[in-house]
Amino acid sequence: MKFKIIPLLLVLFISYSSSGQSQSELYGSPIDTLLFSKSLNVNKKVTVILPTTYSKENRTKFPLIIVFDRQNKGIFRNIFETINYLVYQSAMPESIIVGITSDNMERNIETSLSGSRKNGKGELTNAFVFNELIPFAEKNYNASKCRILIGHSRFGYFTTYLLSKNLNSLTGVISCSPLFEDTNVNLVDSLLNKVNTSNLSHHVFYRFITGDSITDTKDYAVMKNALQHKTQNKLFNWKGMEFYDANHMTTPGLGVMPSLYEIFSNWQKASSFTLTASIDSTFRFTNAYYQKFRAEMQEYYGDEIGAGLAKLNGIGYAHFNKKEYKNAREAWIILSIEYPFFVDSYISIGKTYLAEKNKKLAKKYFEKAMDHLPDNSFYTKSRSQEIRKDILEKIKQLSL
Repeated sequence: MKFKIIPLLLVLFISYSSSGQSQSELYGSPIDTLLFSKSLNVNKKVTVILPTTYSKENRTKFPLIIVFDRQNKGIFRNIFETINYLVYQSAMPESIIVGITSDNMERNIETSLSGSRKNGKGELTNAFVFNELIPFAEKNYNASKCRILIGHSRFGYFTTYLLSKNLNSLTGVISCSPLFEDTNVNLVDSLLNKVNTSNLSHHVFYRFITGDSITDTKDYAVMKNALQHKTQNKLFNWKGMEFYDANHMTTPGLGVMPSLYEIFSNWQKASSFTLTASIDSTFRFTNAYYQKFRAEMQEYYGDEIGAGLAKLNGIGYAHFNKKEYKNAREAWIILSIEYPFFVDSYISIGKTYLAEKNKKLAKKYFEKAMDHLPDNSFYTKSRSQEIRKDILEKIKQLSL
């Protein structure tokens, strides 16, 4: 079955800039900024990458993915491309990506605990992430409480530590090539104790990935065995991934994609409204159905996650093409609330009323679309002009 989806949402164009960062129609350009950390008493370099559907006016919030070692451009770009690809394939929701740069001279210090190293700042880095960085993302970019951390090597170790300290405040951790022991620190015991003594309010995912276990993650089997035989918490979803022929630097590329895919598989299935409609002829999308979906996502992931602009627009057209105008309208009304800058939703609502020969309400929504066009950065100037011309023509036809 074919649906009339706006071409803008179906085209994925990727190019590589001179800085090595990819550009996508699903994501905007990286925003580099300095965030002063009171905990660490230093300016931290932070890169924020927002979905093109992001707006401060949005009702919907986006999951937050924090990627450590931003200074490693190759790995960071690979992780960005992974997220970009999975979003394009509707395998995960659009998410806010935040990269944290670490000075190579300070990297070991910031990931070492004070009990392991005389000048270790691991506890301070923990405070920076949860008391400063996450509130910064929530305040400035409407980040949700669905939070995923991704770290490699030293930050594979540190993200596992963060999980053991902040289990209920996270949705997932992906640790690539981690170590699990340091001087006076045993993360296997720490994590196991935390998992078995925590009353989780939502699912928490842990993925730890190893390459050549001898030189990469020598305690990988110890962690896997402990979680396999001693975990009792049914909401703690863990999995170890082995790539024994892979070297240390390749584990993020091999492990992050399947990890994110598995973490968001529940969202993917639950938000496949158009697929459900194509299989079940009795299915009708309603506001009540959507609010139930959002509530289920909150219970599962720790915060509400919307279906996203493309999926809401898609189910709207699925119903519209079958002349189920009321259900199409419900989808587009939700879309207009969650993404008020998306002018096409108002036009589409107007079309449902026009199909029902309600010219008064059709005109109302066409005019509302016109009101949201000025200073709308989501559309190119030429596209805005096309939309404006189309709306004026529709309003003119209604006056005849």
